[in-house]
Amino acid sequence: MSNFEQELRTNFDSARKIFEPLIVPYIKEYVEPPQNIIDSDLKNQDNHALELAKNSLLVSKSSTPKIENILNDVCKNLNINRSLIQAFIFPKMDIEAFAIINTFPITVGLSAGTVSRLSKQELMFVIGHEIGHGIIGSIINFNENSKSIEDMIFARGLEISADRIGLIAVRNIEVAARTILKVLSGLDDEYLDYDIAKLLEENQSGILDENDQYSSHPPLLMRISFLYHLSITKEYLELTKGKETNSLTLETVNKQLTQTLESSVDKIALDNIDKKINDFIIWPFTLLLFNQIKIDVSDLSKKFEVEVVKEDIQKAFNFVNSYPDDEKANILFHKIKSSLLESHQVAPRSLAKRIETFKKLFPTVLFTNQRFINGIFQ
Repeated sequence: MSNFEQELRTNFDSARKIFEPLIVPYIKEYVEPPQNIIDSDLKNQDNHALELAKNSLLVSKSSTPKIENILNDVCKNLNINRSLIQAFIFPKMDIEAFAIINTFPITVGLSAGTVSRLSKQELMFVIGHEIGHGIIGSIINFNENSKSIEDMIFARGLEISADRIGLIAVRNIEVAARTILKVLSGLDDEYLDYDIAKLLEENQSGILDENDQYSSHPPLLMRISFLYHLSITKEYLELTKGKETNSLTLETVNKQLTQTLESSVDKIALDNIDKKINDFIIWPFTLLLFNQIKIDVSDLSKKFEVEVVKEDIQKAFNFVNSYPDDEKANILFHKIKSSLLESHQVAPRSLAKRIETFKKLFPTVLFTNQRFINGIFQ
């Protein structure tokens, strides 16, 4: 590793340490920061980053001095080294911005419309938000081909965390709120004139439906409300003003935030996950009975963090037992397999946690092996 690469990694690690506390707690174990350093000849970049570098304008002092100054101000407010960021402007007049976060330096893409239609401070929030994504990292095993509703819960937490870093970058809650409204509505300044406190007061309750569980972003006003609460914590004030002038802690705000999400936008998803996991675990528990293993359903339910009662297991046992002896094994196996697949589509991580618990408690009961299940009935 060259001296430059070593310095880059050191600077990134320092930035990650600064903003680690701002990552909402419930996503931390599911987030992985970028590991690979981009080669100067771009060979290590993914196709998206390489295409951006080839067909967009690199932000620099010589080509885009005003944008370069804004980027420098963002880095100063975030207390990170400018070398950690490479930004490009691509030719599109819609307000769009993104970060490529599997490598570093962190690559930020900004549309021409984002730069042209936003004020300097608004642009600082957007750039800070995207840098936030780069600093925090990505959700493990989360991509376009595997997006479960469980992933979306973490994705919403990721957006909230990136918003927080955007707020640190601009250090103005009114600007941050206005920028979120502006970006998500597509409206320009002449149509936006509001008081943030009044806006939140008038929109305390939102209408949520089944589709909200598939959104990677929290509802607009919820994002603004969460940022407002962050802006009055002692940690935020210490980080941005160098002094504590409030007794509200980040820990308290995080608890309130989690409770709000779990009782609103995440509730449908969490209820769906619980149902699928409960439906699945009934069949491995039934398999234990066919193995003539005595089980305490109440105790196992606590260990597996599910809501299954003895009657559920008895009903499943009777169902399998109603088939001829030569069919029971296949029926039980296919019930396990189908419920396992359905659970995996909804909540792969929650499912993996239960499977790991099952393996530890019953290491010889291989419920994914049809030959093993067939052997039970011989």
